[in-house]
This record gives sequence, C-alpha cells and structure tokens, in this order.
Amino acid sequence: MDTPRYPIEKQHRDVLLSWIASGDSVAIYQNMALDSASAGRVFPLRVGPTCTFKEAPKQAPDTPQYGFGWKYRLQMVAKTVEGLDTAVDWFDYEAEQAAKKRRKK
Repeated sequence: MDTPRYPIEKQHRDVLLSWIASGDSVAIYQNMALDSASAGRVFPLRVGPTCTFKEAPKQAPDTPQYGFGWKYRLQMVAKTVEGLDTAVDWFDYEAEQAAKKRRKK
C-alpha cells in the first residue's frame, strides 16, 4: 500500500489555512494507542483566542467523533502557513515510512 493510511487530507488545507489566517492555530493530534483499530489516525483541532481551547491540550478532548481523547496525543501546533505545510508533509512522510516497513515484512 503506497498511500498513507491516515494522512492530513490536503483537500482540507483551505479550511486549516482559514484558521491560521484568522489568528488561530492548528493543533495536530495522532492516535497513539497501538491496540486501537485507528492507530496512527491524525486530526486537527482549532485552538486560539476565539476557540474553546486557547492553548492546545497535551491530549485531545473526549468527543463522540474521536472517542477517548487519551488515545490522541499532541504532535505539533501550526501557527503559520509554513508550519501547516510542515505538518502535512511530516504526516505524509511518517505514513510513507510505515508503509515501507510493512512491505518489507
């Protein structure tokens, strides 16, 4: 499988960029629970002065959509367009490396 399993979807980049343009940041969380069917999944959370969370919590909040927040750990916070591009590239790279390891087995 050459495509990342759970990349940050680039088609959502405009929404994430609008968060940054408004002065907020994008906190990137990843499911780190190895016993989870969605291990490795990433998702963004809007944080900043206009948001519920002013600062990014170390673990994601508990939500019906993502389940227990303790599974999702903060990986990075993007405050600029360049930071967001770095986050997208980093997750794509990490997913690609994991796919290469799976193919070697």
